[in-house]
Amino acid sequence: MRRMVLIADDLTGALDTGVQFAGSEANVFVTTADGINGEESADILVIDTESRHLPAEEAYRTVYETVDCVRHRFPWIYKKTDSLLRGNLGAELAAVLDSSGRKKLVFVPSYPRMRRIVKNGRLFVDGIPTTRTHNAKDALNPVATSVISDIIAEQTDLTVRLTNLATEAFSISGEKEILVCDAVTDDDMRRIARRILPYMRDIAVAGCAGFASVLKEFAAPAEAAGTAAPKIDARSHLIICGSINERTRRQINYAVEKGLPHLVLTPEEYLGEFHSDEIMRVICGMLRENGAVLVCTARDDKDIVKSGTYVKEHRLPAEDLHIRIAKSLGRITAEVINTGNVDVLSVIGGDTLFGIMNALDGRGFIPVREIRTGTVQSVMLLRPGGSKTVLTKAGSFGDDDAIWHMYKSVLSG
Repeated sequence: MRRMVLIADDLTGALDTGVQFAGSEANVFVTTADGINGEESADILVIDTESRHLPAEEAYRTVYETVDCVRHRFPWIYKKTDSLLRGNLGAELAAVLDSSGRKKLVFVPSYPRMRRIVKNGRLFVDGIPTTRTHNAKDALNPVATSVISDIIAEQTDLTVRLTNLATEAFSISGEKEILVCDAVTDDDMRRIARRILPYMRDIAVAGCAGFASVLKEFAAPAEAAGTAAPKIDARSHLIICGSINERTRRQINYAVEKGLPHLVLTPEEYLGEFHSDEIMRVICGMLRENGAVLVCTARDDKDIVKSGTYVKEHRLPAEDLHIRIAKSLGRITAEVINTGNVDVLSVIGGDTLFGIMNALDGRGFIPVREIRTGTVQSVMLLRPGGSKTVLTKAGSFGDDDAIWHMYKSVLSG
């Protein structure tokens, strides 16, 4: 069994990477940077640093300190990056190298199962450069170029070199550098993994959940046959969505059109300091009547315009909106769970999940299974005890039926 620490910059990303090791002999635990102490017994420890939206200097410091805290106990170090290259890419990769004391970082950003590949050093999504996708217009983390080395170079002076380790030799000698690897298929990534495997204690590795799933084959043997993930037993299913990107809104509308009961919150409910008692009665009533309800902040452009108007009228700082929304959705979720009967909680969006985890006083997650690529079933462990079955998905992941599939998977177990 190889002991590995994985450092992610948001919570849904931490879970969709950690779940790659579920079903193995490894003890996997996902937690936040302030919850590391006491969890070092895990074979695979996944840490969310919540650094995607931080200023680059603060993200560097946060990741540096996190790696420094665990590097002596986990010989394999993996920096989980966003599959669309959002966030503080250069700062966080540099922090991993600097803190670990290693000279080489092998970066494999491809995720072929999600139709995200790297060719000639550029990221392609669904066959087109990432800058031409709707995700490139992310309000908090826009992507200005599909050339990966250019994105990294914006935040670090370290040497960045394009390579194809699926076919080229690898050496740990030479200068300190970040190696960006082309990979079009899972077989390409397996060849890279085999090439770097003898050096894993001397290098750092980075990538999204795609390359983590390949490393799992070498790090964590599969459990004996017959050990199946527990089925979901639920009569009440609360679905919370804080993501408003175009892909997520398509998923919301698909689910609503298929018949999923839903409620679109007003800006006062998710941007204000307090939510009304009436909204709690409505949500709890819909749960009792229908067994499930999707609570979201936007279905269409009109909802986003209303949000923008509220922000201007109340002079809310744009850089803090994601935190404000996450906290509000966290408070609403916690109150519904504490006053009603919620067997299963589904959450779309990493910021939203972090806000809910804090509101519920969760200490971490045990990933159970991937019910579909990018959609994760976990057990959230609560303080001082207890747990909650949770399904999670990043807002940028999934086909149009992704939220509907989450709903149906609970119905079918």
